[in-house]
Amino acid sequence: MKNNLLNIFSLLVALLVLAMPFSQVLTNFLLTLVCCVALTQNFKFQIYRYNKLQLCVILLVAAYFLVNLQGFVVSSDKYHAQQNLSKLTPFAALPLLALLFGEQLAQQYKRVLKWFVAAVTIASLTCLALAVYRSIYITPDGWQFNPFIGYRTQFVYTYLSVFLYTNSFAMYVVFALAVLLWLALFGGVKPRVGFWLLVTLCVAMVYLLSSRTNVYSMFLILYFTIAVYYLLKRNIRTTIIMLIGVSALLYFFQNCNMRVHNLSDKVAEYVEGGEVEIVLDDGTVVVREYKASDVNVRVAMWQCGLKLVAEKPLTGFGLGDYNNELRRAYAENDLWEAVDKFYDQHNQYLETLGRNGILGLIVMLGLLLSAFVLAIKQRNYLMACLLIVVSLNMLMESIFNRYSNSIFVCLMLMLAMFGEGKNKQN
Repeated sequence: MKNNLLNIFSLLVALLVLAMPFSQVLTNFLLTLVCCVALTQNFKFQIYRYNKLQLCVILLVAAYFLVNLQGFVVSSDKYHAQQNLSKLTPFAALPLLALLFGEQLAQQYKRVLKWFVAAVTIASLTCLALAVYRSIYITPDGWQFNPFIGYRTQFVYTYLSVFLYTNSFAMYVVFALAVLLWLALFGGVKPRVGFWLLVTLCVAMVYLLSSRTNVYSMFLILYFTIAVYYLLKRNIRTTIIMLIGVSALLYFFQNCNMRVHNLSDKVAEYVEGGEVEIVLDDGTVVVREYKASDVNVRVAMWQCGLKLVAEKPLTGFGLGDYNNELRRAYAENDLWEAVDKFYDQHNQYLETLGRNGILGLIVMLGLLLSAFVLAIKQRNYLMACLLIVVSLNMLMESIFNRYSNSIFVCLMLMLAMFGEGKNKQN
């Protein structure tokens, strides 16, 4: 009976990873099933599977959820606070699963990571197939498929990702590339034609999705991989060739992709404009118009957030109230597009500080720092790459406002702990 339940657990974890790039609803349902299976077990905590630094990372993941739970309690807007807290439940569930099923995860972590690469590959091919069928422009600067095939619908790069938010999907693709490179360096996978085709697909998808944060994350990982390769092989000639190739690819990205070439963030450039109804404090409803402009929307939103943080730096506004305050600040600064689209802070560090105060930011930074120290001490290539991807995305996006991102970060962090560097760590 116990073995059957373990097999069910392994199957559900596989399905969870496979569903991650496709559906937040299905991912949520599968995580719930995984937790239900865990609750039926009578296992003892398998703490022996982890060293002190690994346990510190696991506990800080759980602590981040507790800090946000406190933000839910102090928030007066319980409706939005509950919505935001529900997106963070993986920070409570996955550390518990890691402590209960550490041995099982250690035995199959490599297989689960391969499933993740397979899921990203299937999702990417599906997106490209739909793009070909619809004959669309994939990037704003004119990548166009045959206009005589399928529907002649034109739209910009953001709709290439048909399953998830573009930035989230690009983040998954970049980490899938990191997993492929890790398998070649440490996982015993020999780079053959199929391997290089997968690598090419990942690089192409990052280009087409046009997420600037993930473009630079990818190149940091590629340069980091070259450094690791040199330390392992001491092959100067091959290392120089790879450096030249990656640098040429970076030059191509910077000059041929409009969003990467244009470093200033002109979000409103791609918005046609419209009207938005604003309810003032006295209950009066006014209609404001906004038009496409060259306003650097993201920087302006950060400035609004910094002003709010200065009002309550210690405690924050709470998990539900901060977004209401942020929207009011957007209106006061005439950022009507941000008001109309309900933009979040677009910076996870600043959003955590605004919601949970100094304590929340300390816990989150402590989590990243402890994971970074763990990666350095144990020469854990996979965890280092994950931290590169996540940390950079947190600078430009409030990534934990999406449930799928919370699952991705927590689950991949748990699995990356079993990754092998120059020396095996377990």
